[in-house]
Amino acid sequence: MSINNSIINDAMSKALSIQTEVLNIAKDLNLNEFYQIKSRLISTVNNLSLNINDAFSLKNRLDRIRNFVLITGKLLECRDYLQLLNKLHIQNTTQTMNDIDELTNLLMVNSGSLN
Repeated sequence: MSINNSIINDAMSKALSIQTEVLNIAKDLNLNEFYQIKSRLISTVNNLSLNINDAFSLKNRLDRIRNFVLITGKLLECRDYLQLLNKLHIQNTTQTMNDIDELTNLLMVNSGSLN
């Protein structure tokens, strides 16, 4: 399966944007009160764009699907923490959650798992 370079670039761009948004959200959290959420947010997006690039470069369809599933799992975990922050009215994270939804859809469609 050949994946269009524009799709890869779009995924990488979206991943970098999400990384930046989540790290900014984490930076604004009070360290004492939200240490666990802050550390989990940072760990879920750590090396996100690099992991996506590596997954797209895999030739084996099963390996690519496996990697995209792992990345999607981290993104959904991140989304859960963002949703908690949103519901507690700590920060408005709606746009970042929407970006995560877009990226996870893009990854699943282009992983080959739905083809």
